[in-house]
Amino acid sequence: MPGFPFLNDQTIADMHAFTESLPKVAEAGKPGNPPPPPGSPAGQHLFLTIGCGQCHRNEAADPRRDMGAFGKEMNYELFQKIVYEGERRAYAVREPPPRRMGIFSRDKLPEPALREIYRWLTEETGLRVPITAEIPPGVPADGNTTYTLHVENEGNAAKGLTAEDVMIVLTLPAGAKVVSTTGTGYQGVRPDPDLKADVAVWKVSKIAPAEKQTYTLTLAGTDAPSGIFTNSRVQWSKPEIRRPANQTLKDPRLPDKPGFKGDWISTVGVAQRPDGRVLPLFIVPPAK
Repeated sequence: MPGFPFLNDQTIADMHAFTESLPKVAEAGKPGNPPPPPGSPAGQHLFLTIGCGQCHRNEAADPRRDMGAFGKEMNYELFQKIVYEGERRAYAVREPPPRRMGIFSRDKLPEPALREIYRWLTEETGLRVPITAEIPPGVPADGNTTYTLHVENEGNAAKGLTAEDVMIVLTLPAGAKVVSTTGTGYQGVRPDPDLKADVAVWKVSKIAPAEKQTYTLTLAGTDAPSGIFTNSRVQWSKPEIRRPANQTLKDPRLPDKPGFKGDWISTVGVAQRPDGRVLPLFIVPPAK
């Protein structure tokens, strides 16, 4: 476990009071993040045995996404500062900067192990483009409802990664009628055999770092069905993600898709950070 020098006594006391207030359990639960199977990358084993996987899971989806925001600037020296010194350059524009991950010591995490972890993250698996997609609640007018999808590449404008060969797929409720759309690259409505539903599709050649794109979809009617847009996704083919052949990924932010070597985000998992910053997932309009 890393150290947390930025926690003051009152915060620690509040955390202790909270844990003491929780109901007692009869026996300890099973580990929530089991180790990867034999034959998995050495860097991944180190990542998990040292404790990183307790928060970041087996795929390190969020760290690879945050590192992808640096793009060409990302190197081992910067990675060292993140792990050993608490460098949080990805959040430099926010005041006060968030404090979540602790600081590891070189005694707990020696540099040879850190280098192996860095190699696994950047070379063996690959960094992710920091794409975020959000759909606020729809706006009714004239008997129809218009939904606006905001897609953003949160990477550094000069150095971040670019998502290439992008496809935006919005899953439509059964019986939904598309009245109109806006946004470059609209392909129309088509059946999706995997989802067993109709989907509205846009294709975009790329989304560059710091670029924001907006799309709208107007559906007939003003009642939002339960689970609207569930299983929608934004996917891109490059940069390619190299997944271990002996593993089935469990992180909903990085789901398995047979035959697809790119990356994608979806509405399968819906989450929002405590400070209001959207995770790399859709925020879906609540059902009425």
